[in-house]
Amino acid sequence: MRKMIILANAFPYGTWEPYLATELRYLVRKYDIYIYSLMLRKEQLRTCRTIDPGIKVGKIFQRHPAVYFLWIIRVLLDVHFYEEVIYLSHAGNLNMTTVKNLCKFLSRAHYEKHQILKDVKKSWHPTIDEELVIYAYRSEYQPYVARMVANKFPNNNIKVISRAHSKDLYEYRNPKNYLPCRKLTFQSVDRVYCVSDHGYQYLTNRFSKHKNKFVVSRLGVNRSGYNNSRSRSKNSQLKIATCSALIPEKRIELLVQALKLIKNIDIDCTIFGSGPEARNIIAEVSLLGKNINVHVMGNTAWEKIMKWYSSESCDLLVNVSTIEGVPVSIMEALSFGVPVMATAVGGNVEIVNDDNGILLPANPGPSLIADALEKFASLNHKGKDSYRRNALNSWEKNWNAEVNYSKFILNIEELFVQSPGISV
Repeated sequence: MRKMIILANAFPYGTWEPYLATELRYLVRKYDIYIYSLMLRKEQLRTCRTIDPGIKVGKIFQRHPAVYFLWIIRVLLDVHFYEEVIYLSHAGNLNMTTVKNLCKFLSRAHYEKHQILKDVKKSWHPTIDEELVIYAYRSEYQPYVARMVANKFPNNNIKVISRAHSKDLYEYRNPKNYLPCRKLTFQSVDRVYCVSDHGYQYLTNRFSKHKNKFVVSRLGVNRSGYNNSRSRSKNSQLKIATCSALIPEKRIELLVQALKLIKNIDIDCTIFGSGPEARNIIAEVSLLGKNINVHVMGNTAWEKIMKWYSSESCDLLVNVSTIEGVPVSIMEALSFGVPVMATAVGGNVEIVNDDNGILLPANPGPSLIADALEKFASLNHKGKDSYRRNALNSWEKNWNAEVNYSKFILNIEELFVQSPGISV
């Protein structure tokens, strides 16, 4: 069995990277897995996701900024630092913010590489003929760490891969429209697995030199062990849900503003998620009319959300984000036959269509959202049931974890019959 090292932020501790847990159920069938939990905070140790007992976990704790500052000395000996400074200068983007982010990128990468190699020497000893995959679950600094680690191993048959989601992919989602060392990042990997067509097109347009490394590999969900969702709500009440972090980009307050405008129908709304906007949202909810009933659930474990879908009669999942990759929360709803209303941003357009839900404009106002909810509520039973069947069918066709992760593993295996790995 081949070995796989996975570099993932804090996972399996805390609440970050919740969807990696599903992926691991398939990877563990093929690989002997060692996870390095990066940027781990001590308070995150209080929560640990359930993973296969055969998976080993190494903890790489987030350190005080002074520790990373000491690694600046190593950064100043890294030729890639100077190459990137020259690139920033030529691009007209050389400033304190970008240089600070570059130093943070490289110092953290060198520190974590050092910690990982120290642990590898203690835990296991790679042999020269051993085949190994190093998998960076994000495409920020993690692929650079992966390549530096790979270069220190005695064996040549190592493949470095990464996933590209959203903020780790789109430069414009970061301060000064800058993600450090992008050319170096994509030079460092053998393959980048984009979770959406939108992300794939973005990378191939921006980094055409490496376009042969970019492929689309969709995420997926598995509702094994959970019953299908109960049918649509039986009474005249419209039952909706949202599932996201409560941050400005998710615009949950916009949905609440839309609910204020609805006077003629009863709505039951469940809000899953936590974040800095929670206090404002709770305050806005308190001003809603008596016909609107809202439950703010806070941060909720994946298992509890899946159980909720299987036991409740949810009519519609609502997503009004400003930007998205391809939301796994939408996949989860579809897997239970729940239609989705979503803004036409990012990968939302790849998962929501006129058959399985409602696509809103990218920047809808409260009145447009309210009108769309009222229109959906007015559908007869046949219309709502049609949406539900199409929702379930779209999950089975495009977002089934068993299918998608099996294809992902086959694609990784193909790398070992192609050219040898690379180094930088």
